[in-house]
Amino acid sequence: MRVLLFLCLLASNSWASVESVSNGSLTLNLHFQEFGRFDKQRYIDAANQWLSIVKSVEGKPHHSIDVDIYVTSDINHDGEAGVLETEVVGGVEIPIHGEMVLHSRTHNSEFDYENAYTTVVHELGHVLGVGQTTEKYIQRVDALNGPAFCKENSKALAWYNKLYQRNYPCLRFAESGHLYDFVLADDPERDNDRQGREIPPMTNEVMANGLEIGIITTALLDDIGYVVEY
Repeated sequence: MRVLLFLCLLASNSWASVESVSNGSLTLNLHFQEFGRFDKQRYIDAANQWLSIVKSVEGKPHHSIDVDIYVTSDINHDGEAGVLETEVVGGVEIPIHGEMVLHSRTHNSEFDYENAYTTVVHELGHVLGVGQTTEKYIQRVDALNGPAFCKENSKALAWYNKLYQRNYPCLRFAESGHLYDFVLADDPERDNDRQGREIPPMTNEVMANGLEIGIITTALLDDIGYVVEY
């Protein structure tokens, strides 16, 4: 159910519109900051897409995340995002407040809409915790020539090893806090693993820089405290 509200942000004395997107157990409150003419529907659609997969927070009947959304020309990338505040649920840090900043060029008519929409989906993934609440599990793993997500009984790692026929101890991560990909992302290609094999990039996954909320991205959210639907 979607509810449209208007409130005054006391900190900045500027008006923001708020759209709440919920699946009944998890709610994303999208705070559009001085959006003016910019399209909001892509953000609502992206939130709904995530909430069709990420069903709830494990151990909590209902959870809400406030997401401040800005559009500006003052960033270099198409988008940036992160977690501003968390709470501990069942011993796991879960975001309760995050921020997304999208470059204004992504709202231009000549900018490819699929690319613009996928950027929003990607940045929302960071608000959910990818690249931030995942950080406690990141270690440098010599066998993978760089940082990796190392969590006991990781479902994301299990799916990666199954899909790519590997037996790695941890899930390869990019230096930038994304799933490893040197094809579409700016993460440099790593040397082969200790058996001389390529370390497969996760090019199709949205939390690399692909187009899909794929099985590894989904499982990663499972690993960091969410109940997901595979």
